[in-house]
Formats: sequence, structure tokens, C-alpha cells
Amino acid sequence: MNKFAKVIVGLLLLLPMIFLASGNSLVGAFFTGVLQNWIFLLGYSAVAIAILLFLNRLLAGPKATISPLTARFIGIATLWAVFIVILTVVLTNIFPSGTSADGPLNSAAAKLLTGPLRWPMILSLCLFTPITEELAFRGVIQQFISGLVGFWPATVLTALLFTVLHWQLLIPSICLFTFAMGISIMNHYSHTLATSIIAHIIYNTIVTVLVFVQL
Repeated sequence: MNKFAKVIVGLLLLLPMIFLASGNSLVGAFFTGVLQNWIFLLGYSAVAIAILLFLNRLLAGPKATISPLTARFIGIATLWAVFIVILTVVLTNIFPSGTSADGPLNSAAAKLLTGPLRWPMILSLCLFTPITEELAFRGVIQQFISGLVGFWPATVLTALLFTVLHWQLLIPSICLFTFAMGISIMNHYSHTLATSIIAHIIYNTIVTVLVFVQL
């Protein structure tokens, strides 16, 4: 398959890939019952993770090597997530942008944190969505683009796509882009997606706690 055909195929598969990445965050979107949402979250996440792992293995090829996650990169991932959260809080207080209605406290996910679906939503935000998004964005999408244009352009393009899809206010979005660039680079040097998964879980958990205590 030539490069042009690969681009067309990539564009056609982009929307399904994004849904695989973030569909498990749709807690409360299809069902109102708590049990129904638990079944949706666990079932969807299991299927999405299985598909994304298969696609990652397919793109990486049989000769690809995956290094175990070391304590060094766990520490780096943790520090990077904490740093970006602190940077976001500091910069949004120095340079406020938008209105309060645009912020995370008024998002659909935040509103679910005060209702009966809070625990499925917390588990989605803090565990399953970081896993599926990293497998999809830093895994499948970035690997695919990297095969077309190389690592650095793929890193920038994937980070831009990730940021646009999570866009809220200007300053947090710039910080999120920086976060996405950083975890892609960490994956590159650690040779495992587990690095960005750990960083993403820590980042989302801290943000969720901050949102939760303000509701």
C-alpha cells in the first residue's frame, strides 16, 4: 500500500479509533441505572483494550521489543503528571481565560461526580479512559502517523489531535498539549506505552480529585 492510500485509510479509521479511545467515558450517556452503567463501562473497556492491544501489536510488527517499565520511568511519569497539573493551576490563575461555564467544573463528567453514577465515572476517568486513550493515541495513531512522516512530526500531530479533542479553555489546553508531547517522548525512551499510561492515570486522578473537592 502506497503512502497516499495509507493516509486515506488512516483518515477513514480515525473516527472509529477516537471512539474506541474515549467511548468508555460516556458513563450516563446511554443508560440511567447504576448497574447498567457498570456493565457498559467494564464491558466496553474490556473490548476496547483488547482491540487496541491487537492493533498496537499489528502495527509494531513481530520484531518490536517492549521494555519493562522501570522505577526510573515511573518516577519521571509521576513527576511529569504532577508538574503539568501544578503548571495548569498556576497559569490559569495568572492568566484566566473564558468563563466559569467553560471550565471543567461544568463539564458533563464533573456533574456525574455528584450523583449515583460517581463511582463508575471515577473509575472511567482515573483508570479505563487513560488506558484506552494511551493505547489509541500514543499507540495506534502515533505509530501509524510515525510510519508515514517519522517520530517527531507524528508526536506533534498526535498531541495536537489529543488536545483538540479535549479542548476546554486556552491555558489548560496548552498545558495538555505539553503533557501529551512529554508522555510521547517518555514512551520513546522507555520503549513502552506503560509510561504514558501511568502518567495519564496520575494526571486524571489528580484532576478528578481537584474537581471533586470543588463541587
